[in-house]
Amino acid sequence: MTELEKEQSEFGKGFIYCIGLFLVHAAKYQEMLVQYKEMAEKNPDLFSEAGATSMWANGASDHFYEFTIPDAFRKANPEMTRRAEEMKRIALDMGHGNGLMNKHKYGREDVFKLIKTAKDLCLAIDQWLGIKCKKAEWA
Repeated sequence: MTELEKEQSEFGKGFIYCIGLFLVHAAKYQEMLVQYKEMAEKNPDLFSEAGATSMWANGASDHFYEFTIPDAFRKANPEMTRRAEEMKRIALDMGHGNGLMNKHKYGREDVFKLIKTAKDLCLAIDQWLGIKCKKAEWA
């Protein structure tokens, strides 16, 4: 077992690693919307799109607890740093703050914006590392 494998964090710690863990949840959002829609047909007072959004964000945003933006990246890319910090703030609020208390504050557009920002951030990190990359048509 390597030193990296021995040292653990509940939801991950890092920069790219935390973005990757967050993005694993992206596909689960669509599934959750379908599930909540079906449950809302029987119990409209208990299940809604906003409720699905908050529940999804509750799990997805955990990976931003120890999200660390390197100083070198901050200096090289202040705009993407600003977007990364905003992504973290909104995701945590959506899943652990006002999103849970006010279930109508966030919706699918907000989730899609977070996912897009995470993907844009991955692209910006590759560019920062000197990798010639292109956005995927099917992403």
